[in-house]
Amino acid sequence: MKICETLYRDFGILNFADRPFDVLVRQFDQRDESGPYILMTFPGFDGTRSYSASHETVEREYLKVVAQAESKGFHVRMTEARTKDDLKHLQKTMSERYGAITHWNIHSHGDGKTLVLSEGYAKNPLDGYVRTADIPEVIQRSRLGLSPRINVMSCSGGMEEGVAQAVHTHTGAIVLSPTRTAEMNTMDFLETEPGVFDWSITYQLGMDDVHIARFAND
Repeated sequence: MKICETLYRDFGILNFADRPFDVLVRQFDQRDESGPYILMTFPGFDGTRSYSASHETVEREYLKVVAQAESKGFHVRMTEARTKDDLKHLQKTMSERYGAITHWNIHSHGDGKTLVLSEGYAKNPLDGYVRTADIPEVIQRSRLGLSPRINVMSCSGGMEEGVAQAVHTHTGAIVLSPTRTAEMNTMDFLETEPGVFDWSITYQLGMDDVHIARFAND
């Protein structure tokens, strides 16, 4: 019970059945350890099982990313956000406790213009939605490190003038996101050059590959 209470208090985790048990136990054991980390944020309702890709695919790819990150000396911090305030709060608590956020995976339902964190959870249903106009308020540049890498895993998030572009415009981060509704196919956390780590992800719709938008200043 202490593990569950602590993971909820410190990381917002409630959907324990949807998170890798071994990873959560390590996160609990290493919660006071410092060092580089990747931040993985899930929506507050049935995070991976409700995602369009099969649960088996999502779990396999996330476990692969965890192994890759840990092999390079990164801690993995899994979090859940149900409202816009949750998303703002976890950025504050994670950055103050573990240092600026440099690698962040935001997993959410969406339609390109909106990240859906929850439906019907908050007193005001709109609190569970992050729209492009909300990005400057919700995504806090001051909590991010230098050249942050953000993967917006949300359907159509990479569309023109969508949420991923809004995140990049507001923060200057390198942001990846699919340009249309799709299923995640593969996901990796790779060292692209000595000391530089980034997300690598592919999506599919049926048998067709889906384009990944990359927003960057280079």
